[in-house]
Amino acid sequence: MKPSIISSLLLLLLTGCVTHRDVSHNSRFATDYVVGATYRVQRTLVVRNHSNGYDLVLWPPDDGLPLQEVIKRNQTPGSDFVDFLPAGTLLVVSKLDLYNSLESRIVWVWGRCVDGPFKDKRVLLSFVSKNAVSTNVMASVSYVDTNMLQIVNKP
Repeated sequence: MKPSIISSLLLLLLTGCVTHRDVSHNSRFATDYVVGATYRVQRTLVVRNHSNGYDLVLWPPDDGLPLQEVIKRNQTPGSDFVDFLPAGTLLVVSKLDLYNSLESRIVWVWGRCVDGPFKDKRVLLSFVSKNAVSTNVMASVSYVDTNMLQIVNKP
């Protein structure tokens, strides 16, 4: 092999080969999320730091810890806990993003808070969604969990 090919392959292995692609309007990645649609949060959610904004997770957590214990546990150094997003907050879906790595292919659902304490902040909705593997595209695709989000209007 030529040195440039070896260097390229080594760089590819070291970087992990992670790519992102906007699939918002690609019908092959079908989901019931609609880009531009507004959703109302049905339950209080935990807001955590994410490399590209914030992600939302279910509150109360599955382990049933009391609120004060969750706050105490998550305010330790290195924690990704930020705050809580109250029920009733409005979100608009902004993008369906195909995350592709050596380990997984996932369609992330991104949105923005319309109101509340995180107004205009980017949030990841995939962790409060139902997920299923689509054999059509061999990726995990998120679907609206109506226990978490209620559609208010479609564009």
